[in-house]
Amino acid sequence: SSNLAEGWKNLAHQTLQRDGKTSLIKPCRGMEQPRSSNLAEGWNNLAHQTLQRDAFNPKKIETAVRRVAEKEDRSRNVIMYGVEEKDNEVVQEAVVAVLEQINEKPLIKECYRVGVKRDNAQRPIKFVLSNSDHVKQVIRNAKRLHTVEGCKGVYICPDRTVQERKARRMLWDQILEKRKSEPDRYHYIRNSTIVSCDKNSKPDKSG
Repeated sequence: SSNLAEGWKNLAHQTLQRDGKTSLIKPCRGMEQPRSSNLAEGWNNLAHQTLQRDAFNPKKIETAVRRVAEKEDRSRNVIMYGVEEKDNEVVQEAVVAVLEQINEKPLIKECYRVGVKRDNAQRPIKFVLSNSDHVKQVIRNAKRLHTVEGCKGVYICPDRTVQERKARRMLWDQILEKRKSEPDRYHYIRNSTIVSCDKNSKPDKSG
């Protein structure tokens, strides 16, 4: 099994190198230094699932590896909307100033605006943290920003794919409809599902 794991690691490494990525995929999320047995098991599971489904189609296998890599990369990313864009700005300082309002001081590895610059428009900011746990904590506490003067228009969310953003938009459209049809209830998204409850009860938004 260790040879098979090594083979999958090599395939991942070649794929990521060709696509301009510099780090290997972690087969077991949340484990910074996985044991060799877990490493073999993680890659063997990916191999088994892919081979069963695709009958050893190399292009599909390579796509699966890249998809896992991109998902792992995105898990450390955060997107921040609503921060005023200024000439000659230091973007990271703006992000740090916002995060300090919710008592968050994570290690920021990268930070930059995304998208094409346009007049009278504020591009979102993408910043990269050291691990996905820090991302979850920042996003969990970001809801407090709407009570902070000067940050009420700032919104923080995960780095979602185009498909995930479309799915999220559809959920929000459904919530807007529910708010019209059931104004006496509280509606929110939990685990990619709309949940409704009485306004007097405390909603559980964990997860």
